[in-house]
This record gives sequence, C-alpha cells and structure tokens, in this order.
Amino acid sequence: MERTAELLRAKRIGVVVAYTALLVLSAVIIRQDHLRHTGTVREHVSEDIAALANELEDKFFTLEVFADRLAAVAGVSGDVPVALLERTSQDLLQRYPEISTVAIAPDMIITHVAPLDGNEQALGLNYREIPAQLAAASKAVRERSATLSGPTDLVQGGRGYILLHPVFAAQGSADSGRLWGLISIVIPESELLHSHRGEDGHGYGGHLDVAVRSLLPGGKILGQADVFERDPVVNTSEFLNGAWQVAGVPSDGWPDVSPRLLPLLAALLVMGGVLSVVLLWIQRLSRQRERALKLLTNAVDALDAGFVLYDEDDRLIICNDRFAAPFNLTKASMRPGTRYSSLLRLTAPYRQPEDMDQTEDEWLQQRLRDHEAGQEYVVRQPDRAWVKVSETRTTDGFSVSVVSDISEQKEAQIAAEAADREKTEFLSNVTHELRTPLTVINGFAQLLTADGLLPERCRFRKALADPAPELPKVRETGASFDTAVSRFGEKIAGSAQHMLTMVNDLLDWAEVERGGLHLDTRDVPLRSMVDDVLEDLRSQAEAKGLRLAADCSDHLIHADPKRLRQVLYNLVGNAIKFTDSGSVLAGARVIEDAAVFVVEDTGCGIAEEHIERVFERFHQVDNSSTRSYGGFGLGLAIASEIVSAHDGSLWAKSTPEQGSRFFFTIPQGRAASAAA
Repeated sequence: MERTAELLRAKRIGVVVAYTALLVLSAVIIRQDHLRHTGTVREHVSEDIAALANELEDKFFTLEVFADRLAAVAGVSGDVPVALLERTSQDLLQRYPEISTVAIAPDMIITHVAPLDGNEQALGLNYREIPAQLAAASKAVRERSATLSGPTDLVQGGRGYILLHPVFAAQGSADSGRLWGLISIVIPESELLHSHRGEDGHGYGGHLDVAVRSLLPGGKILGQADVFERDPVVNTSEFLNGAWQVAGVPSDGWPDVSPRLLPLLAALLVMGGVLSVVLLWIQRLSRQRERALKLLTNAVDALDAGFVLYDEDDRLIICNDRFAAPFNLTKASMRPGTRYSSLLRLTAPYRQPEDMDQTEDEWLQQRLRDHEAGQEYVVRQPDRAWVKVSETRTTDGFSVSVVSDISEQKEAQIAAEAADREKTEFLSNVTHELRTPLTVINGFAQLLTADGLLPERCRFRKALADPAPELPKVRETGASFDTAVSRFGEKIAGSAQHMLTMVNDLLDWAEVERGGLHLDTRDVPLRSMVDDVLEDLRSQAEAKGLRLAADCSDHLIHADPKRLRQVLYNLVGNAIKFTDSGSVLAGARVIEDAAVFVVEDTGCGIAEEHIERVFERFHQVDNSSTRSYGGFGLGLAIASEIVSAHDGSLWAKSTPEQGSRFFFTIPQGRAASAAA
C-alpha cells in the first residue's frame, strides 16, 4: 500500500512537472518570439530614422548651399535680382516641395518673397518688430551662421520653421563684415518633421513619430517632445553647424505581441494536446504496470515462503516479508535497488555451523560464485529455526531466490539421525546386555555337561568307580557334586531371569509404542501393595547390606495393581541397584484426591543435566559398554508411560553422591477410604 501511494505521488508530480515545463517553455517561446519581433521592428525603425536623419542632413545642407548662393549675390551686388530669387526658389521647391517661401530681408526688412502668392503681407516685414523671430535672427547674426527657428506663428498664417541665414558685406569692401540682411526659408511645421512613413511590411505600419533634439547645452527639441520618453530609436547626425539627435517611435507604439503569436499559440496547443495524449498513454501504461506489479506483489506476499527477485545487475526488485523475517532484515535494508551482495552480507551471521570454519569474506565470495549459476544452501535463524535458500537464474539474467522453512524437515532429519543413533546404541546395548547372561548360562551349562570340567563330578565318579567303594566317601563326594550343581543351576537361573526381565521390558515397551497399554483398575490396598514389593526385593537389598523400609498409610486406591506393582518394582529395584550403602525407603500417602508415592535412596545420585532424560527410552546416565550397571534403559520410560496412563506424573530430585528421590502420583476418581 505504501509503495502504491509513493508511485501515485510520483506520477502526479511527473504530470505537474510535465505541464509546468510545457507552460514555461511556451512562455519562453512566446517571449523570445516577441523579443525577436520587437528587435526586428526596432531595426526597421532604426533604418527609417537613419534615412530620415540623412534626409534632414541633406535637406539642411542643400538649404544652406542655396542660402549661401543668394547671400553671396546679395553681399556683392547689394541686392538679389528677382529673377535669381525666382529661379532659386523654383529649384528649391522642385527639390523640396514642402518649402513654402524663400525671402530676402536687407537690413532685416523683407523686400523679396518667392513665391509671391499668399505672401504679399510678408513684404516690408521688419524682424526687429517681431520679438518671437528677433531672438532667432539675433542669434544667427551673432553666431554668423544659419539658425533654425520655430516652430513659430507665421505672418502668412499657420506655424512653421524658419531657416535664417545672415548675409554680410563682401570681403574687401569698405563695409566688409557689416550685416547686409537675412535670407529666410520657411518650412511649414507639418512638413519638416511630419509623421514619417517608411516601407510597408516593417511590422509597425510604416508610421513614425519623430523628434529632433540639439546636443548643444540647452538644446531645443523639434517635433513631438514626448518621443524621447517612449523608448525611441535615436540616430545622431550633423547639420546646421551642430550635432542633433533624430529619434523616432512607431505611431502606434512598440508592438505588444508578435504577428506570429496566433500560429505559435496554435502550435503550442498542438504540443499540449500531444503531451496530453502522451501522458494519457504513459498513465495507461503506468496503470497496467501498477496492476501487474500489484498482482505480482500480492502473489509474492501470498506465497508460503520467502521470495525475492533481482534484476540482471543483481539489484533487488521485489521481495516479501517472509524473506526478510528469517534474517531480521528491516524495510530500509530491503529497498528496491539494494545489491545482492549487500543482502548476502546481512545473512552471513546465520550460515551453517559447518561453514563457520570459513571467514565471512571467504563465505561471501563462495556464495557469490555459486550465485552466478544458481545454488542452494541452508542457514539457521536466531530462533533455532532452519531455512533453505534456493536461487535460480532466469533466461533473461534475472535471479529468483526462494526461502523455505525446513524446520520440520530438519528436525525430522535430526530426530531420525538421533533415532538411528539410539537404534545403534540400543542394538549395541541389547547385544551387550544379552551376551552377558548368555555367556554365564553357556559357561555354567558347559561345566554341568562336560565330563572333565567340574572337579566335584570327577571326584564323585572316581569314588563310584572304586571296586570297593567306601560309602562315607561316596556320600561326601556326591553331596559336594550336588552342591556344585545347585550353585551353578542358581547362577544359570539368575542369568535366565535377568534375560527374561530385559525381554519383558522390550515387550512392554513395544506394547507402549503400539498404544496397546491397557489398564485394569480396581481398589488396591496401599500398604499391602508396597509391603509385597519390598518383601520380594528384600533379599537383593540384604545381599548389599541395605536397609529396606516402608512408610505407608492404610488407604484403598483405584489403580491397575499389576501395572502399579511394575512401577514400584522398577523404582525400588533401581534404588537398590544404584545404592551401595545406606537405605532405601518406599512411602505412600493419599493427599487430597491423589495417591502420592516416593522412593528414596542414599545412592550415587543423578547429575542435574540427566534428571529429565532418565525417563527417555534407551537413555542411561552411563551409556558406555563398560558401565557398571546393566539394562536397556527402558524401565523408567515404561514406568512413566504407566503413570501417564493413570493420568498421573512421574518426576525425580537428586543430589550427586547423596541420593535420589522419585515421586509419582495416581489421581483418584473417587475419594480414598480407610481399610477396615
């Protein structure tokens, strides 16, 4: 679930990033196109302004040339012929139709005007009487150079610019350097700096608002003064004896958008549509991938075994919790992309005991080599469980590892091996235990059957073979022979009884193993049961010099007398067997709803590590072939099964070299009663 949420968040982030990138790219493209278009328009405006500056420079230069020619004539002859004025005016008007008039003003008084139409009122005009034009005229005279005045109100009406050119007396005359007069050329305001139109297709309609500004200190501005505040294109030119800035901006202002905006928007919309289709396709593929991954994850999680998949570079792709649990691995250590070698190093502490003779690095290198072709190995978990790791390579180079819990199989194997060892030990014990009494029986039987092996027989036969047997001697040798036969017969009978006891133990255990242990319960007198068992075993105790005692209450208990006697025989017999000096005590009491038995001795005792195992089959504290005490080790196991069949329990307490105490209880289905 967490991985799915992460993938969903990553997908959403990817979509947002993709659309954000498209928007940013669109904005950049539109801005760059606008900047390119604006730059192109400025280049065209710059070309047009440069052309206008050149035109103004050429116009004023030409006007100054014509004015200089008229001034030269006026300065030499003292007057300008009307014909020359007319001819000069016509030349100017042909070249520059925007010029309205050309006037001659000797001594600052206009006497000649061309063309005359509409300009009769200008004749006789004295510049000294026109304050607005007097300043410009004075400046022209003072600077002895042409001066552009205006825009100003014209006498003939309207507003315009006046180019004033001072004329001085010719050099060499008596009045050399004296002001002769002025030559003025009038250009209507609308014609000098009209809204310039450049070539069509320049991206701004060809209409420009222009202005001219003198670069002299306090220089004047001709035209629209606000042009210089509208981010104009500026060109610097030289005319009228000074430097001027010619500025222009499109009449409609600089373009806000590019004419290619709509095609660009259309193209960007197409790109957005394509991106949306691609994202939908990717999203569909992603959903299919997520579904496949989800199905794979669920299938892997449902496996009853650990599973992990590595790519061709041995990096983790997917795994389930059952893989991580046996090795105490965390989610952080099992993240996709983790290398196989890193995970293998984390499992190194759990390798098999037989692999511990290798160093960790040696073990890792061996596992990595085997990993190339696939391998199987077993590790033991900290909780003592066993797991088998099976690795297989796929055809495309991927690697699959399956971790299976083989604890049951391993424990079964260990149990089978232990059973096999027990069987081997049992067969060895049976051979040893049966061989000893059989050897005794066979030896004494040979003594009884062979003629020359028994001395008493030889003496008896010799006494009988005497031609004149002496009756007392025959009786003596016969009695000696009878005693020897009885003694050896007892030994044979004892060994046979010992063999019979061991065979009975085997048969009883076989019955227990088959589940055929059946109880025949009845009321049994507690004291007499214990006394009978002790009386039967008293001879064995006295033979070892042991004191045999009982401490029982007078109660009836409900139990199988035969099986209960068998348990007591086993416990008291073992106490006599493992006690060399001291005493053996058998006690029995009824406490609450259970009969409690105890057999206590002062024998060799049992070490603590063997206390629980003495009730296992075939187990003996001393399992060596040279042990001091015989038997198959089945007595206590059979006794434990009999007590369990009575729904009781059997246990022991012991102190080595001080003795042992064995307890068992027989629950009572009905209340115990005192014996009559």
